[in-house]
Amino acid sequence: MSNIIASDSRTAYVAGLRDFANFLESNPDVQEPGCQSLLLPLMTNSAVEEFAAKHGLTVDHDDEGNTSCNLRFGPITFHAYGYTDFAEHRDATDERNARKWAAAKGLKIVKPLVSDETIRQAENLMALSIADRDAAEAEGGAR
Repeated sequence: MSNIIASDSRTAYVAGLRDFANFLESNPDVQEPGCQSLLLPLMTNSAVEEFAAKHGLTVDHDDEGNTSCNLRFGPITFHAYGYTDFAEHRDATDERNARKWAAAKGLKIVKPLVSDETIRQAENLMALSIADRDAAEAEGGAR
């Protein structure tokens, strides 16, 4: 697994969980948190599969091939998750969010008709053409 908590941090984290449980127990008038998930980012699918195998859990796969599994403690879920390719997942998430934002604003994101490389090539050709024209004008004016 990739995100192992250092010993002192882990001890402090466990103590914090116990303190929180004690707080809730001694303050019955305080409502428990609405979110009952603790997230465990393992980053890779193989780390999730290893975690699931060690704890007898079933691995779930999303549409992008990313994995997750849940270890339950009553109503609390310890949600471990990983990615096929984190950079690709982040790019896909960014695009989905951008499209949602655009749609909420009445806009639509469309793919360009030409690639960025084609645009760069056209800009370079235009720059060369302008340089050739300027050189020809300078040569003609020098005669």
